[in-house]
Amino acid sequence: MAGAGLIYVVDGATPYGPEYDAEMEILRWTGQPSLAVINPIGVPRFVEPWSRALEQFFRVVRVIDVQRAPFAQQVALLEAFGQMRDAWHRPVEEAVAALTNHRAQQQDDAAQAIAELLGQSLTHRESRDIGKHEDAAPHTAKLEQDYRGKLRQLERRTREAVEAIYGFDDLDREEADMARLDSDLLSRESWLAFGLKKRDLVIAGAAGGAITGGVVDTSFLGASLLMGTMIGGVVGGALGYFSSDKLAEAKVMRQPLGGQRLRYGPTRNTQFPFVLLNRAILHHAVVADRTHAQRDTLRLLGAEAGKGDDDTRAAVTYPDGVTRDLTRVFARLRRAEAGSASRSAAQADLAEIVSRLITSLEGPAPGA
Repeated sequence: MAGAGLIYVVDGATPYGPEYDAEMEILRWTGQPSLAVINPIGVPRFVEPWSRALEQFFRVVRVIDVQRAPFAQQVALLEAFGQMRDAWHRPVEEAVAALTNHRAQQQDDAAQAIAELLGQSLTHRESRDIGKHEDAAPHTAKLEQDYRGKLRQLERRTREAVEAIYGFDDLDREEADMARLDSDLLSRESWLAFGLKKRDLVIAGAAGGAITGGVVDTSFLGASLLMGTMIGGVVGGALGYFSSDKLAEAKVMRQPLGGQRLRYGPTRNTQFPFVLLNRAILHHAVVADRTHAQRDTLRLLGAEAGKGDDDTRAAVTYPDGVTRDLTRVFARLRRAEAGSASRSAAQADLAEIVSRLITSLEGPAPGA
């Protein structure tokens, strides 16, 4: 009666009965702005009866899963409450703007973290010095194991960083050593679930090959009549398709003062950065959609997506133009020296593309 607004929340899984009419009538007598929320807990079998009843007593009725509502629905509910009294419109509008700006900053920070993951993973290498006449073969398997372990570690740290950005510092996960988004990053199952399809892989390979061919054309000052770009695109497309199961190679390099250096990586695989990016975007979508009211374990599924009631998403598919843009920026990252201006520029361009991707997956901004 002192001017408060009313929010009346009911369970859409509980049957409506006339015994609720008395308390709703009393609330209506206050004459205060009121909003009714049907929270579909469990199986929401009684949403329709509740809607019909509530509309007789409340000015606004909304159906929203309070615990699992995505950000856009949360803000839409707040906006609806702000429309109920003129004096509330401006402060609620300011609150929505603050929340939306904060959300955009979280998305940008997450995109930056994912771009850093890709940059580090695409340029990472493991090295070991061995004797001048020592056989490199016994050391190769261990070097490859260390290399793959580092890639998994980078992905795990990025997941923790993204979770912290959204305020889930101590999030429990069912994630057995990166098994299936939950699948291991470098497993066959993960690549089948998150990698590019054959057609897109050829497009990415062709874009990468065209970049290499273009370097050849430039070196001949155009005298090659762009044959380098044409041949590079064709060969790159073929390699993009046929090399999808090969992550990196071991190389033996002679040292100027004697001895040898065995090096594994960096990866030149066309498929790998898209697998890594797809997994990161899926993980971001699950975390960003999670509300702090949820206390259950976060389950991340990849190859088995769609077979249960857990948080699941399909692997991201990109328009041809985005696939080519990503391939080109991946190539720039691979060529750039660590700490160079070109590396920073490529990293910034990649973060911008990732930001657009994760924003588009969340849907239109509130009020749009």
